Amino acid sequence: SAKASVTHSWVAFHTTNDRVRALALLIPALACSFTVRSERPLMFGLVLLSVLVFTVQVPDSLLGRHPRVVLPIVMWLWVNVHGTFSLGFLFLAVYLAGRWLDGAAPNQGRERDLVIGTAIAAVVIFANPYGPSLVFFPIALMGRSRVLSNVGEWQSVDLHSPTGVIYAIWLFTTVVALARSRPKRGELFLTIVFLVVGWAAVRNVAIAVAVTLPIVGRAFRVDHSGDAAGRETQSAGTAPPILVVLVCLVSIVLVVRAASQPDFDLKRYPVQSLNELALEHRLGDRLLTTDAWAGYVIAKYWPEQHVFFDDRYDMYPVALTDAYNQVLSMVPGWEHVLQKYKINVIVWPRDQGIVQVLERTPGWTRLHEDKVATVMVRDHPLR
Repeated sequence: SAKASVTHSWVAFHTTNDRVRALALLIPALACSFTVRSERPLMFGLVLLSVLVFTVQVPDSLLGRHPRVVLPIVMWLWVNVHGTFSLGFLFLAVYLAGRWLDGAAPNQGRERDLVIGTAIAAVVIFANPYGPSLVFFPIALMGRSRVLSNVGEWQSVDLHSPTGVIYAIWLFTTVVALARSRPKRGELFLTIVFLVVGWAAVRNVAIAVAVTLPIVGRAFRVDHSGDAAGRETQSAGTAPPILVVLVCLVSIVLVVRAASQPDFDLKRYPVQSLNELALEHRLGDRLLTTDAWAGYVIAKYWPEQHVFFDDRYDMYPVALTDAYNQVLSMVPGWEHVLQKYKINVIVWPRDQGIVQVLERTPGWTRLHEDKVATVMVRDHPLR
């Protein structure tokens, strides 16, 4: 997270040319990334995306002057740490297409260097431990879109959530910035594409912000030249009212969110139910629980207790994911999944239909129930 913050800071400062304005933009930009700021490989992808954006959008920087070298290195590192590298290539393609719309041909000047760097990157990324299968993994994953249908971070942005509110504030600020700066068609094209990408999936919000941050930053850029054309020279070291309002709104959302959440809350997890299973010496049997609860089971009871399915949807075979979704949605025939995979213990939310059906099914007994979960066990475990 610290590295992502540093790279965002570089971009914000170099595009606004002012520390105060850079900070005012940095706060909401980092706030939009909170949903993915955890100990996961995606964070490395965000850092590398920020480096890529900085290289492309700040041409007079050390990195920006050497895109033929920087782009291949960044993309090679990225493909080896996370599948979001495909969005890096999308960024390069959309940026170059936008520059072409603005009259900068891809076979001339700096655009030519970017095209060459991108081409080299497209070749070197195949030098990885898994070869072509790793390169084409994002395409294969998108071909299994139904696998991700129940994953929260792959859902579109919900305006009723804190992340949705903050992203909406960023969208509003971006619109104000575009109206203020009258961007070229290329910048407008790039902004629209990635704001839509961010809206389509919560996990892409941080990516959308990283890409649009320099465009918004340039709209609030301070000119320190002191000539007549630099109309904002006297405003250096101060933030425009819209940025002040932006920081205040984001701060309120973050404070309210932080105040309403405990540091570590297990109230929504089946703590008592798993304790009861341990007391009854039923741990280690074939267990089915929700994908969200499975993470708690693994963290607390692995390796004694395994789970049927957890929330790493993209890592499981499609057939197993379909089987879990069949049970989750109670699609006709879901009972056969329990039989096929010899599920003997079920820990499930107490108010769900599965529990109500199993309580009326011969061969199943309710072992425990509390405010969170119900534990159902087979009278005669399958082996």
